[in-house]
Amino acid sequence: MQERISQLQIDINRLVYNNLLYENKYEKIFQGFDNQSQTKLILHFQSYKAYKSSDLYEFSKSLIALFFLQSKNNLDFINNLNILPIFGFSSDQKNFIIAYEQTFDNISLLDMNTLTNTLMKKDLINSVAKCIQFLHSNHIYHLNIRTTSILVSQTENKPKFLISFISPFPSVDLEESDGYFPFCDLPYESIDMFMFGLFILQISQNQTLKNVILDFWCLLHEKKDENDESDQELQNLIKLGKLCTSTNSQKRPTFDYILEVLKIEPISSEFHETNFNEETFHQIIETNNSPFFILLRCHYLLSTNQKVEASKIYESLLDNCIALNNLGIYYFATDKAKSFEYFKKASDDGYFLAEINFGILIIRGSFHCFEKSEFGIDRMKGFKYVKDAALQGSVDGITKYTFDLYEFLEDQDCMEIIEKASYKMHKKITYDYYKEYLTSGEFEVKSDFTRRMEVAIDYEQPKFLNTAGVIESKKGNYVQGTVYFKKAAELGLREAQYNYAVALLLGQGCQRNVSEAAKWMEKSSQAKYIDGMFAYAMMLEKGVGVKENKLLANTLCNSASNERIKYIKRHEKSDTKYDEIIDVIQKISEE
Repeated sequence: MQERISQLQIDINRLVYNNLLYENKYEKIFQGFDNQSQTKLILHFQSYKAYKSSDLYEFSKSLIALFFLQSKNNLDFINNLNILPIFGFSSDQKNFIIAYEQTFDNISLLDMNTLTNTLMKKDLINSVAKCIQFLHSNHIYHLNIRTTSILVSQTENKPKFLISFISPFPSVDLEESDGYFPFCDLPYESIDMFMFGLFILQISQNQTLKNVILDFWCLLHEKKDENDESDQELQNLIKLGKLCTSTNSQKRPTFDYILEVLKIEPISSEFHETNFNEETFHQIIETNNSPFFILLRCHYLLSTNQKVEASKIYESLLDNCIALNNLGIYYFATDKAKSFEYFKKASDDGYFLAEINFGILIIRGSFHCFEKSEFGIDRMKGFKYVKDAALQGSVDGITKYTFDLYEFLEDQDCMEIIEKASYKMHKKITYDYYKEYLTSGEFEVKSDFTRRMEVAIDYEQPKFLNTAGVIESKKGNYVQGTVYFKKAAELGLREAQYNYAVALLLGQGCQRNVSEAAKWMEKSSQAKYIDGMFAYAMMLEKGVGVKENKLLANTLCNSASNERIKYIKRHEKSDTKYDEIIDVIQKISEE
């Protein structure tokens, strides 16, 4: 280990990279080497460029994109590496490099040329490796955490680092069929990533946990007395968190400023001897009673389907907006009166996720039975809550307000919010939010928004691919549309499976193949896609592409009818887009 570390004293000026390994519209990855030690390296150019421009926001996004590339593309040069990205900084902040040593050893190392203490350097790298190993182990697989970056800095010959990783939103579906609304019960992802980074940092240093730091994640949306001097440290952290997640690059802090506010001490060598296992994990979250750990405990209980236990703990945190929002979610199915009160309290306190949940439910008339004088089924009250979340910069608020609800709006702010959304959402827009916006033709589709969609197609997100297929087919470009449908179908999206089956039945954009169409229609039916269920029932009845089975066809048709009745009750309208394909099946059966 010591020998290998000494070989990686790489200066940025010694880096040679001229072999382009991978490129798409926005990403470039080069193979290079240190021209002095001849060490082979991989350079992710976007991350390097973002750092050089002191744009930490773009830097963080580029790291996430790199991991996305690794997981979604068959890139041998990445998959053959044991990727542990360690991003090094020199004391004068000039020498910087993002690189991965091309090796099959346990970890990959990077330039730390200003760190003179080899032993300390070894402890640091081993400690980071232990963190990563723990985060990627089966011990906490239920939290579905993916490491995105490790920032390493050096000040006064003391190594410092901050690990960032992202945990996807756990969502609870209000309804299990088309038209569902996914509840959100965690803060906006960048805040989540930032605070989990602090959490692991504190553990790695084996310090006494500072509640003021750990509480930041769950107290961010609570009302605080800014004049309370005892609360000043927390206010500084809240300010830092907002700066780190600002969409204005001029307001984002430098890495040195982050370290200064956090007052990070050198890593403890004791961590090197810590054995992280499931028992240790539970010890950590069960023996610390700060709101941060209480919420983390609830998150674990929810992820293991222990909802009753989680709700009891949430009820001990009724001054916490996140807990109130989650209680609103929990009680919605069984006690709408309680759900209403919890959502309203969190929304009135300005918590944007609660505003989204509460606003949408008001719009859908979910609370009309209470006949509240100020609510009832007053949709504009709901719009007001969702709009407030959008104006706070919430991506979910923006998408819900603009792409899902725009058809009801007569709001001059709508296009301005849409424009902001096109820049903020990047790859994270979902099909449900924007399909009508893209296909209605009522608004001009902005070129930048179209570019965002192209990015998502590059990353092969199934709902984007399916929507792209719909748009291309509407343009008459059936070949490209069918290509998109097929990709999305192979990724398991049930409506895409239906659309691809239709294309195969019609021979639209591809060679007509009735038996293959039956296979995909069956998949869509098994996933309880209503149109797919009706269509496959008809195929079974007529023996189109599949062995005739009238009994099964009748059973499936009844099941589909029940699903459609539920759908119509929810949306107060019917959807007859499956009629055309049933006519096609009828004609094929008569051939």
